[in-house]
Amino acid sequence: PPRSTPLYSSAASDVYKRQSALTMGTGSIGQVKHIIMTVAGNAATMTQSNGNLNSTAVSSSIVFDAVGEAVTCIYTSAGWIPISSRGATIS
Repeated sequence: PPRSTPLYSSAASDVYKRQSALTMGTGSIGQVKHIIMTVAGNAATMTQSNGNLNSTAVSSSIVFDAVGEAVTCIYTSAGWIPISSRGATIS
């Protein structure tokens, strides 16, 4: 039988651990993503354009700079919209 894609992927998490510039592709309407910083080092930044973020909700970027900082986003026809944040800077 076909397998479903897990909500959390350790492979994806490992990729984010090594990057300071984050990207997030387009999603499906109603899709939810949780982004959590698990390793400190350089600040990890997702710009409005690289993250397909809704420009009304995020004018510039989302920045994670400490372990435990997190953002939950939902995908709409206008792009990803942050619906909750813990410690990350949204500007």
